[in-house]
Amino acid sequence: MKKMILKQKNSQIQKDNMSLDKKIAFIFSRFPSISETYLSREINGLMKKGMPIIIFSLKNKKWEKIQSDALEIEQKIQVIRCGYLFSMRVVMSNIYFILTNPKKYFQALISVIKNSVKGGWITFIKNLILFPKSVYYAYKIKKENITHIHAMHATYPTLTAYIIKILTKIPYSFAGHATDIYADTTMLGEKIKGSSFMITCTGENVKYLSKCFRETVNKDIFLSYHGIKLDIFQFIEKRDFSNLKILSVGRIEKLKGHIYLIEACRLLKQCNNNFQTIIIGQGSLMNQIKDKIKKYGLEDNVIITGALPYDEVIEYYRNSNIFVLPAIRKYQFGIPNVLIEAMATGLPVITTRLSVVENELIVDKTNGILVNEKSPQEIIEAIKYLSCNTVARKEIIFNARKTVEDKFDFNKNIEKLYNIFYENIIY
Repeated sequence: MKKMILKQKNSQIQKDNMSLDKKIAFIFSRFPSISETYLSREINGLMKKGMPIIIFSLKNKKWEKIQSDALEIEQKIQVIRCGYLFSMRVVMSNIYFILTNPKKYFQALISVIKNSVKGGWITFIKNLILFPKSVYYAYKIKKENITHIHAMHATYPTLTAYIIKILTKIPYSFAGHATDIYADTTMLGEKIKGSSFMITCTGENVKYLSKCFRETVNKDIFLSYHGIKLDIFQFIEKRDFSNLKILSVGRIEKLKGHIYLIEACRLLKQCNNNFQTIIIGQGSLMNQIKDKIKKYGLEDNVIITGALPYDEVIEYYRNSNIFVLPAIRKYQFGIPNVLIEAMATGLPVITTRLSVVENELIVDKTNGILVNEKSPQEIIEAIKYLSCNTVARKEIIFNARKTVEDKFDFNKNIEKLYNIFYENIIY
């Protein structure tokens, strides 16, 4: 018994002192990114648990509005950005590897060229442009005595990790989220084969990867839901429904289906002008959405705020009374984090019957309302149902909060994520 206790204590000391002999590089496409606050939150959580982290950002441009988690990270740990393609440091690092290890350099280059062609010319050119930058990161990672690399998406960050491993033999893992494992699968098999393990954020992703990629045989795929900090998202039981205050949060792109929310607002105005819809986000379809708002005479009813800092978004969750996300199945693969955030605050949600949402988050009329995609009329009916049925609405919001507490509590999930890294990197 004493030996067992001593072993557990030694293991805990070893775990607590992870920072003494391990350095982990986390590779982002862009850090920070206002649309990926959940990743900044996880990095901050891992950092606070003592994980020794260095961040590598493939893109130099930073978003103007930096979230609090990202700001805290930048103040406490090193963030390395690559520089321009033909900058002196990129050129010199490539020359270094050509001179010191030409065999590995050209092995990596040929592998990227050979496998990228399968993804079409655009992918081929992008991957080829990424190659010299990845070589620079290989040089930096070697100098920083990194012992493990974790890529935050399965696309360009993992390709960078793949190249670095060929050049330096430093092992890597990667995270697969949504479009990065469904829409762009170029070299995904090779990336899986070269990795030590994978982490993904839905059970459906685990099934998909296991079924569609033979390279996953004998590979660990860990499920780790993105959690939210429940103390920040305070539950509000009672909301004023005398005026409808509809909220939608997300990038203004085709996958979020904002156009159908605007169509629903047009129908809503025909029978009730006493409502306001706030859309928080920015994206390539912003002008198209604004044109629709103007065309339907909804300027007084629908407001697009653009991207906002996280604290301001939370205030909108608190001050609204219905949340709508009419996402499109063809483009939306993961669990939208905004649904989890809305559910945590007691804001009743209406969203599309996405497979992953039905299977892992929402049961229709139990903890949210599900509608068919591209159906403004069903959105209107769901809004009326929630605004008129006090008893049903109360049951839905309590069940929604419990779902979030059970599956998406950040404190529980960050502990699990930390243990995944600890158990698979330390041993």
